[in-house]
Amino acid sequence: MRAIRGKSATPDGGVGQAGDGDGFQGTLRTLVEVEMGGHGFRVEEEALRSYAGSVPGIADDLGKIGSTLDTPATLGDDCFSRLGHEVGLAEAFRRAARASRDGVTAAARGLGGLAGAVGDALAGYQRQDQETAAALRRAGR
Repeated sequence: MRAIRGKSATPDGGVGQAGDGDGFQGTLRTLVEVEMGGHGFRVEEEALRSYAGSVPGIADDLGKIGSTLDTPATLGDDCFSRLGHEVGLAEAFRRAARASRDGVTAAARGLGGLAGAVGDALAGYQRQDQETAAALRRAGR
């Protein structure tokens, strides 16, 4: 597999547009370029750095959106009329809003965690690269 400038490798070895229906998988596939056949691999450090730096802001924005879903908790039981109150419409609406809020909050936390993991992966790669280079220099003496 090999990522090619704005394209990403597909599981069957083909190449598609980065992100074509792949969501985050397509985006992440473009972050690391893998060459098979004994040529090793290359990490796009700037892409990882950019992703790790920009995604926390997106996660924060998503968390703020989730917090707006708390508003239905303030709805009165009769906000959908007396009939709505009798059939439990307001409570059903509140439950749906809480479930939506919980889902958006979990997505924001997951996205923030992913950004942290990408940053940690970059730091680990850089550390390993430096250690390997030092080991090769020592071996060459």
